[in-house]
Amino acid sequence: MIAGKSVQEKKGELDMLEGKYAVISKEMGKKALKNKTQFVELMKKKAEKDSRRMIAKAKTEVRKNLLANKTKAIEAFDAYLHEEVKKFVSSKDYDSYLRDSFKKASREISPEETSRVILRAEDIALLPSTSFKIETSREMMGGFYLIVDDRIKYDYSIDGGLSEIRGYIGGLIDKIIEDEIGEHDENE
Repeated sequence: MIAGKSVQEKKGELDMLEGKYAVISKEMGKKALKNKTQFVELMKKKAEKDSRRMIAKAKTEVRKNLLANKTKAIEAFDAYLHEEVKKFVSSKDYDSYLRDSFKKASREISPEETSRVILRAEDIALLPSTSFKIETSREMMGGFYLIVDDRIKYDYSIDGGLSEIRGYIGGLIDKIIEDEIGEHDENE
């Protein structure tokens, strides 16, 4: 009987261990499911973060390329303008422009004001006779500055006109790029 009791005890211990195993197994399954869910959430967040990082990097690259293309376009247009200005400054139209602009600007100056004109040396002969002090500049592409009481009152220089045009052209190029990007975004 002692041997039988021992088997009974062993069977009871085995049943108890099987019950504990079932409880532990069930808890581990729940824990594993919870860990799996947490892991999946963690991977989703990592994937979203990586995706945002890749999109930001791509946008930065696109902006960099657009800026490079804008710069190239402005430089090409600027080179074109300089070539056209060289042609214009050598033409009869330039001679008329300079004379007419000077007449228009000089009408606005009173004789009491101290005035001087700054222009290219080769343009002096194009001006009508004047009481203004005349100075020359090698820096100018053409046209003139009319200075009254040591302030620029009239800027009829080609350089000033080009400066104004550059800002306008930059704005136009920005608009073209924005329109192009807008069309590109709509097509995606």
